[in-house]
Amino acid sequence: LISGTSAMAEFWVFNAGLYRLLDAVAPAKPVVAVALLVIVGRRTWALRDRSALPNEALYVLGSLLILSPIVNAWYVLWILPFAVVTRNLPFLAFTHLVSFAYAWFHDPETAFTYRVVEYGIFYLLLLLCASSKVCGDRRLADRRPT
Repeated sequence: LISGTSAMAEFWVFNAGLYRLLDAVAPAKPVVAVALLVIVGRRTWALRDRSALPNEALYVLGSLLILSPIVNAWYVLWILPFAVVTRNLPFLAFTHLVSFAYAWFHDPETAFTYRVVEYGIFYLLLLLCASSKVCGDRRLADRRPT
């Protein structure tokens, strides 16, 4: 069991987004580890305001998925409740787009195309949401009852 787990951790990459890009430039594991520590530390600090919990949990879990070497569709279910509560369009879309990870199984030559569609739309939505307020509530604390 231990040898199988270590072999998986060392060699297996499936549906990796940013991890695959980082790994093409340099060994990704140390970079990802440092990035996740910084993200978790920053987001944990933001939790001083408890009303921000769904938003911060979404970004910690979302960062974990984006930087992970293995992104199975059922892993993305971790972020779904937080994406719904915070009305986060990029992560809501990602919960649907992740199904492209399996679409190429019929024709392995199309794997790259499906990966570009899956992550391209997600990153485009992230950029659009970062530059505008059209993507739903950023923080639950900002919501006012009507």
